[in-house]
Amino acid sequence: MMLSNGEQLVLAIVMPLIALFALTFTNLIDGVAERNIDAAVPGVLALCVVSTAFTGQGIGTGFDRRYGVLRMFSTTRWGAPG
Repeated sequence: MMLSNGEQLVLAIVMPLIALFALTFTNLIDGVAERNIDAAVPGVLALCVVSTAFTGQGIGTGFDRRYGVLRMFSTTRWGAPG
């Protein structure tokens, strides 16, 4: 399901990888741990959990609305776009 929705793929995989590389190869978190990777990995894992929890349902509901699933189940008054 995630591969069919590009927004979820970017949010769950691409952005955390960018954050991991940015925190590991820059001096943004120097002095927090012996190695930057030791401090970056727990933070990036937390970022993944929080971002998926907050936006996964919203993105999924948006795609369900686009495909007419919510209208089929009569769970919303809004019609499908377009």
